[in-house]
Amino acid sequence: MPEVLSYSDRHRVVHHRAADAPSERLVVTFAPRTDRLADSGFGTDFALSRGHDTIYVGQHRDAWHQGIDSEDLARLILPIAAGREIVAYGNSAGAYAALYFGGALAARILAIAPRNDIHPLISVNPARTRRDFRHCARLEDGPLSPQAPMVLFDPHQPKDGRLVRQWIAPAYPAADLRALTHTGHSVIVVLHRRGLLAPLVEEVFRGRVPGEIALWEPGSPRWHFARGHRLREDGDLAGALACFRLALTAEPHKNTALAVIDCARRLGEDEVMAEARRQLEELKQAARRQRSSAGGEAQEATGLPKPS
Repeated sequence: MPEVLSYSDRHRVVHHRAADAPSERLVVTFAPRTDRLADSGFGTDFALSRGHDTIYVGQHRDAWHQGIDSEDLARLILPIAAGREIVAYGNSAGAYAALYFGGALAARILAIAPRNDIHPLISVNPARTRRDFRHCARLEDGPLSPQAPMVLFDPHQPKDGRLVRQWIAPAYPAADLRALTHTGHSVIVVLHRRGLLAPLVEEVFRGRVPGEIALWEPGSPRWHFARGHRLREDGDLAGALACFRLALTAEPHKNTALAVIDCARRLGEDEVMAEARRQLEELKQAARRQRSSAGGEAQEATGLPKPS
């Protein structure tokens, strides 16, 4: 029977037992923005099906987990954990919460595509941030877990990438940051569709470090792009450029063209940069034609006159 530990119009904390006897670990899951304010949600059924006691930290969809502070949440959860190891797990806004609250819980943290749209680093509404954001803006100014978190994200998502680089990395220099390119903000959806999510999450729950996350087939355009990104991060610009060019030739894409331009510029490869810029312009023109065509089809379908 679920046990409600705390609730308000902005948050809800509910304890679920997998069996009569306590499980080896306690899994704390945090609601993404899309979850309702309810007794269960993201990760609850998965944790229970794997035999883990779990606590669901729900929120009003527009609260961004500001409805409770880390000290109060720790006072609720630590007595229930009773010395057991704690895992904090979340996606999107829930990943932000797993990182923020996981420190006070000394938890093992798995954060997928962390985001909080009212955080000062990524907010586009400063007035809303000043009014509603109540957490420490710098992660290192609050309690930190002794265990380095694992973070899965797409570095080409501007908000997610900035939060990882400027909020997580300074607080956890040893964090296991897994850059999963071509996944967008929907990292968790891509992992699930490829059958990788459940085994990866269970490995983390049990304290094992997953190996390389092979999202794309070796030799495919996305594989070349992901490899190029890793090489660029490691400082091998020539190797990265070669991979990005292979990806761009096989599957023209704006992000790949931009990656080629970046590496070519830094290497002084002017001809390669010029060719990539030409391809980028072609891609932009094709996208504009597609939008224009879609707009015309929509007008025909609705029977509405074209604007004068």
